[in-house]
Amino acid sequence: ACVAPTPAVKVDPPAAEIQARKALPVEWAHAFDYGIIAHYYPRQAWDAQEDGLVYASCAWDVQGKVSNCRVLREAPEGLGFGAATVEMLRDIGRVRSKDRAKPLEPGDGLVIGIAWHNRG
Repeated sequence: ACVAPTPAVKVDPPAAEIQARKALPVEWAHAFDYGIIAHYYPRQAWDAQEDGLVYASCAWDVQGKVSNCRVLREAPEGLGFGAATVEMLRDIGRVRSKDRAKPLEPGDGLVIGIAWHNRG
């Protein structure tokens, strides 16, 4: 991870073909703050002025902490977008129960798409 000028980082809804799974009982507990996550932009990609797209699948625990994320798709490969996405989700990813009357139970299969845009 590196500290770079604030790039535009866009959180996209996952692609339909990747998200074609059972409905999950969780939702993201927060919006991703672009100012906070800007420092996750991969240095190699930043220097090359490359944009990237990553889809990742994660598990979550009873407290809502996201874990065990794995990259489903990364483009372009080899510039660090997948690793940066996994690191970012591990550090700041949190979910909550969609039904606030029910306690959060651990699970997996949460898919997110992150589009990285270099505006440097």
